[in-house]
Amino acid sequence: MKKIIALTLLSLSIIGSNNYSNNISVGEKLMNSTKEKMNIVFIAGQSNAQGTSPVNEIELPSYDDVLIYQDGGMDASTAKTWMSVKPGLGLNKNCFGPEIGISEILSTKFKNSGEKVAIIRYSWGGTSLYSKWNSPTSVAANLGGMTYVKDEYTFNGRKSAELYYKMMVTYTNAINSIKDQYDLNYLGLCWMQGEGDAYNLSVASSYTTLLTNFINDVRTDLNIPNLPFIIGEIATTCGGRDDVIRSHEAAVAENVNNTTLIHNRDLPVGYFDAWHFRATSMVELGRRFGARMIESTSDELAVIPEVNINIGKGNRFNG
Repeated sequence: MKKIIALTLLSLSIIGSNNYSNNISVGEKLMNSTKEKMNIVFIAGQSNAQGTSPVNEIELPSYDDVLIYQDGGMDASTAKTWMSVKPGLGLNKNCFGPEIGISEILSTKFKNSGEKVAIIRYSWGGTSLYSKWNSPTSVAANLGGMTYVKDEYTFNGRKSAELYYKMMVTYTNAINSIKDQYDLNYLGLCWMQGEGDAYNLSVASSYTTLLTNFINDVRTDLNIPNLPFIIGEIATTCGGRDDVIRSHEAAVAENVNNTTLIHNRDLPVGYFDAWHFRATSMVELGRRFGARMIESTSDELAVIPEVNINIGKGNRFNG
């Protein structure tokens, strides 16, 4: 069944270097756990997936009952290890991303259920699907950019661009570190990306094909054929081809099974530029992702309309 849904994500990150090892440091909570159910959330994309929203703009909670494992362009001290979700896990220790809002929704959902929640994130700011995220099917068909495609970025026997490969390594390493302790249930992948593809019409025009291939490749490489995929509509108006990207996002959500779109153009951006979500917007973005994942586990996905909400001063985060 084809489904469109209203949700939100965004991603723009900054580059740092990482050593991709299979030696994962697993937190005490994971090592001491019994065979309980663990609900897994994946996050990927640019810096709004990673989080550049300032932690000092609003009062933010921590979630000891939600774990996170991440890698990419964030502070190295928060990478490649399991920890509880808290403010300061974004681009650096002064920033946060959609993990806060996602944790609010899922912590409430699974409270007193005996089930646990874990987020696995790989994100990198300022990157495009066309180049650095290009997936194996597109690469094999010579679609998209080939600059960042190398033999060393081969996963499951298929070559891809750099960030697709490193995302899959991060996801599988995290999963392998806990699969013997938990029964894993996959709630979905939150994709906040597209701004990096909005600067060139030729690049933007290929977004439907490249994202469709990306979704199918992720499901194949994770061996989760029906993994819900939640596209966060880009909210910016500064790329030049933003409306082109938004139309492609909607088309993919309409035509790819178990894929949904969250609308977020009502969420303010622009503390210091026109790309990144404000703190209150970032919290709401995460909430929308979380709400959509809960609905995506049902047989029928409801359509969430695009709505105007109050994200300014006076909300419960005192933003």
